[in-house]
Amino acid sequence: MKFYIHAKKEGIQLSGDFCLKDGSMSRIPEGLDMKDVFSILRSMDMMALEDMAARGHRGSSSESSCISSTMIEDLHESIFRSLENAEIGITVIGKNNCILYQNDALRKDFGDVTGCICYEVYAGAHEPCSPCPVNDCMEKGAIETGYMLAKGQRNMGLISVPFPAGKPTDRALVVLIDSGSRLKAEDAALESEEKYRCLFESSIEGVCVARDYRIVSANRAALDILGYETLDELTQVSLLDHVAPEHRSRIRDRTMRRRNGEALPPSLDIQIICKDGRRKYIEASTAALIISDEPYTLASFRDITEHAKMERALRRSEEKYRTLAENIDVGVYRNAGFSGRFIEVNPAMLSIFGYETKEEFMEKNIMELFQHVSDCMRVICQMEKHGYVRNEELKMKKKGGTPFFALMSAVAVTDSNGVVSHFDGIIEDITERKKAEQELRKSEEKYRNILESIEDGYFEVDLAGTFTFYNDSLTRILGYSGTELLGMNYGGLMDEKTARMVFERFHRVFTRRVPEKASDWEIHRKNGEKRSIEASISLIYDSEGEPVGFRGIARDVTERKRAERELTLLSTAVKMSNECILITDAEGKILEVNEATLRLYGGLVKEDLLGKNSLGFLPPEDHRKAQVAFNEIMGNRFHGTLEFDVILKNESRITLETNITVLRDDQGAVRGAIIIARDITDRKKAERNMKKRLMKYDLEEGNIYSFQEETPEITIEAFKDLLKVGYAGLVVSRGPRTRFENSIENEFDYLWLAERDHEIVLAPTLEDIKRKIGSLKTASAVLIDRVDYLIFKNGFEKTFSLVCDLREMAYLHNHVLIFSVDPSTMAEKELRQLMKETMKIVPIEKEDIPEFLLEFLRAVRRENLVGRNPSYSELGENIGVSKPTARKRIRTLLNRGYLRELRSGRRKALELTEKAKIVMGISLT
Repeated sequence: MKFYIHAKKEGIQLSGDFCLKDGSMSRIPEGLDMKDVFSILRSMDMMALEDMAARGHRGSSSESSCISSTMIEDLHESIFRSLENAEIGITVIGKNNCILYQNDALRKDFGDVTGCICYEVYAGAHEPCSPCPVNDCMEKGAIETGYMLAKGQRNMGLISVPFPAGKPTDRALVVLIDSGSRLKAEDAALESEEKYRCLFESSIEGVCVARDYRIVSANRAALDILGYETLDELTQVSLLDHVAPEHRSRIRDRTMRRRNGEALPPSLDIQIICKDGRRKYIEASTAALIISDEPYTLASFRDITEHAKMERALRRSEEKYRTLAENIDVGVYRNAGFSGRFIEVNPAMLSIFGYETKEEFMEKNIMELFQHVSDCMRVICQMEKHGYVRNEELKMKKKGGTPFFALMSAVAVTDSNGVVSHFDGIIEDITERKKAEQELRKSEEKYRNILESIEDGYFEVDLAGTFTFYNDSLTRILGYSGTELLGMNYGGLMDEKTARMVFERFHRVFTRRVPEKASDWEIHRKNGEKRSIEASISLIYDSEGEPVGFRGIARDVTERKRAERELTLLSTAVKMSNECILITDAEGKILEVNEATLRLYGGLVKEDLLGKNSLGFLPPEDHRKAQVAFNEIMGNRFHGTLEFDVILKNESRITLETNITVLRDDQGAVRGAIIIARDITDRKKAERNMKKRLMKYDLEEGNIYSFQEETPEITIEAFKDLLKVGYAGLVVSRGPRTRFENSIENEFDYLWLAERDHEIVLAPTLEDIKRKIGSLKTASAVLIDRVDYLIFKNGFEKTFSLVCDLREMAYLHNHVLIFSVDPSTMAEKELRQLMKETMKIVPIEKEDIPEFLLEFLRAVRRENLVGRNPSYSELGENIGVSKPTARKRIRTLLNRGYLRELRSGRRKALELTEKAKIVMGISLT
């Protein structure tokens, strides 16, 4: 038996199939009222229903024990299945209102309640209903109908049928029908329809529905854009009559392509003619509709006339910059942002895409040039997300439809308000370079309700500020579940001060009837967390044009605010730093400097440095070093400090110690670099002076040296010199470690050249040697013994190439490399070539100080060590010379920079200079 229930405002009706007593099937007529059901149920096999009730009971009631096995065997299985699977509730009630059976529909609604009291389960009451249709049915032996208020405040109609029929009985079959669900669904549908009709009418974009270019419906915005007062006026005119004649073919072409199932750009820009003859530019999009099996077109459009005027002005202002773009073989274009309309292109664009005239090409939208819509959508998404695309490989098509591979880069340009005004981009034909076909990824766009698809929160409140509607994004922003915000006032989400400010904004919108753009509010989420949101609000009007509430868009800007604060702090820290900080682009052009950099350079304004290439401030001989260093840094092969000489504004030179950090985008491409530098000119000068006084040999950082000797002696002395002034040391040799430990007092690392696997062994391969020396983090002195062994293992050409590479490495990282060369193991030509690539080790000629002057320096030193500075006369008396002799020798030491004169009143005292201390250290050791 199948029942179909129809809930209508005028009553509840049944229709469907049922089984007659003779086994035949009959249909319930459509529209049959519940009161007429008794005539159908009476014709059913009541005994079979009784048997079925006993079968479904499963033994939970004592009354069922009286049912015989013969009755169970005679059960009509088809009736049982029909009642069990019926969509309406069916139950059997016995005496004392005991539930003997219920079908699956009731079990799903109330659970398994067989054996329970019906009015307690179904109505949630403690006593029978008064009057009770079930009890009346059993007492009279006649069908009774009625209603009851079921659990959950639901109105349920019931039909009670006695069996056996025609006399008082103690059992009844009861049909329960929920009468409220369909009415509620209809009310919800009406409410939803009204809400979206309101959205249609209040949209700021023009929306209309047309059939065969004849408008049949339009909202207020569409009437305003086209210049009409009423819809009746607008429906008298063809939609094409409002399109400028020169653009009508584009509309017809788009309609034909859509009918043919072709993929279309999401929108197009056309010129329209208003009712009064004025022309406007609009951005329009269309979609096909089927209403009552008839084809219609849904069109939405917005006025972009002012934007088009701005584009034309921008086009005129940039004429003077066109020459460069027109003379390169890469396509250069500018288009109007996401609309895709071209503003300007260079001749290379025409050549790449196969167009003969610029006018013909300018009619195209950039979206039409993509071979695949998916590529177009990917570019649009990246522009929306990042504001640029860089070296994007795409498949585009020429005029005739011929596909080709292209490399595209583009950047979004914004106005002073941060709004995108246009895109600038370049397109290069890379078909020849791309030999392999690319696999295409197709993705389908799923259309969602606009309010649920946006990430921003959408809300509606009444005039009192109580939430009446909102999307899921708003609940996520505020931290509430789906229905918790309904009925809540916005004031409960913020403190009193913010609530007053927000009220003033709502009041201003209400009185002025003008929407307000985004402003910042601080709200409290459900868990108490404070968040910053940016909200814009506008009025909601009823059908009579009276304001009934407000709608708005809210965006969580907490992270943006935090980033802005961090950026401000970082900017302040950079500005106040005493170290020089520069930011450059990937080509080395200076983008930003701090005040310390400007002071050091000697400039008055940042423009003295901004826009210039950083290499231009280095002496020419350091350009190569800087380029190699930057390449290594970009390849993550170097993380230490670098030293460069820099030419200041006054043409003087200083030495800077720099740390360079590469800036990369999300794809890992180099965007620029941050350079932190400090002036070490004085330190370098002191180091050079110290080396000159402490070292026997003239060795400069960043160079490689060699000396011809059968055994390493002079090279060891030179190596010791470097260790003495602070260099880290590394010896690479075939000889035993003890030979060097016996001669060298300072600590040094040692690697044995051999083809063995050991931690102190270095394989005599060129790559291993380069890798080891390249891994040295600080300025180091490296002694390489037995060059002949390397030549034997690798050949002279490869070994000489290693020397050249190490020379560049030493220059870049301020190492000093020393080669011990046995001339008897090499050919004369090869020896000359090696000596030419390296520098010779030569001793330093030191200044000779006579003993009688050293005696004065020792005497001053003794006094200085105990905290005293002797006078001229005291120094002469201590040494035992006359005053004139003492004065003469002191003046000599003053002139040569070994003594410093200190005045205290009329007394002249003396102390040693740093220069004297260095000399004293050499002479007295």
